[in-house]
Amino acid sequence: MQNIAFETSKGGEKMTKKVMALLDAATGRMKCKVCGKEHFASVRSGGHYYKGSWQCVNGCKI
Repeated sequence: MQNIAFETSKGGEKMTKKVMALLDAATGRMKCKVCGKEHFASVRSGGHYYKGSWQCVNGCKI
């Protein structure tokens, strides 16, 4: 599978679609939409996730 990029409305930066689905925001539990692997992402202060949290540990791409 290939990684799909799209243009955002903010200055034309490229972003990729999130391969992980957030199952539980309180715990940070996420599941890969491709392989089904689950992991718990660490949440930074302010409720944001660390860089790389939305990537599958197996390297799956949409």
